[in-house]
Amino acid sequence: MLAVDEFAGSSVRFYVRAVPNNPHDALFRFTFGQPENAVGLLRSCLPPEIAARIEWSSLSLTNASHVDASARWRHSDLVFTARIEQRDMFIYMLVEHQSSVDALMPVRMLGYLHRVWESFIRDHPEAERVPAVLPVVVYHGATHWNAATRLLDLVDLDPGARTSFAPFLPDLSFVLDDLAAQGEDRIRQRPLSVPGMLAALSLIGFPRREALAVLRRLTEFFAALPATHGGTETVAAVVCYLLEVTEPEPDPEQVRSFLETHVNKRAAEIAMSAAERLREQGREQGREQGREQGRAEGVAKGEVMGRVAVLLNQLTLKFGAVTPSLRKRLMSASVAELDALAARMVIAKTVRDVFESAPVPRSRSVRRKKSSSDTRKRRA
Repeated sequence: MLAVDEFAGSSVRFYVRAVPNNPHDALFRFTFGQPENAVGLLRSCLPPEIAARIEWSSLSLTNASHVDASARWRHSDLVFTARIEQRDMFIYMLVEHQSSVDALMPVRMLGYLHRVWESFIRDHPEAERVPAVLPVVVYHGATHWNAATRLLDLVDLDPGARTSFAPFLPDLSFVLDDLAAQGEDRIRQRPLSVPGMLAALSLIGFPRREALAVLRRLTEFFAALPATHGGTETVAAVVCYLLEVTEPEPDPEQVRSFLETHVNKRAAEIAMSAAERLREQGREQGREQGREQGRAEGVAKGEVMGRVAVLLNQLTLKFGAVTPSLRKRLMSASVAELDALAARMVIAKTVRDVFESAPVPRSRSVRRKKSSSDTRKRRA
């Protein structure tokens, strides 16, 4: 089998590494992080009077990201530079991956634009003006976007007060590209590149379909890909994404047969090798999570046994040998119960004083039965 690593430095390898963290983000960044694919997406969602002013041949992706690591599960960003009427500008594209709408998106966007300008000022300490930053939100959630796109609309003031305060409050609006609202037919009419079309169509609701059915709907675009390194990478990225998010899991041999028939054998080999790498990553992550859980349980058990040993030693020194029944109670006690016993032992005059007021440790099943019984009594 042809290995993905055959492509030295291939972006397929980086894509495969990124998929387990967020497959939607991995596909979007892989595709639209390439300016030649981003141009079609941006030109077809911006207001025509703005799109006409931008020199699209100058569009370039920066290596900047202003989204906090803790928020990357819900959205990520792509920061582009471009020229507009002999001036530099930024296009800040925020990609919303969560299935529900973020009602405070204008507030978050204000923070991200501030970071873009802060970064610019840091790099240009003598600047007296800042470049324009055009904010764009791309959304592909399960529902249509139904929240504000303007910051001032979120300020908690009545309409009359808002008008009075407006000159002194920060305000912005962002361009919204709601892929979910457009649907498959409208997206097919947009002037997207072939990789852009494949990515956009794959992102809108296909997780609710079977992978092979989705591939068949994309046949014409796979056929339009050039038989080049870039075309093969696109096939691998889309196939890996669909195999990761669609259910039920398809028969790999059927997917391979489809790709060999409608694309080419080389692309099929690369795509299935990448998919196998993903499955292996998933299995390894599962094994590692199991090991982590086992280590955590071992640490917890070790903590209990350590406290039991200390308490047994102290009881023996103070009161003499501990009976087997009391040893058994100690062994089945929780950390909190052991701490309570240790506290009582300080003032206890006999070993009975330590244990008499202590609750007898119960198993989890007994506690659950007791809780259920109490609930039924309260309802009665």
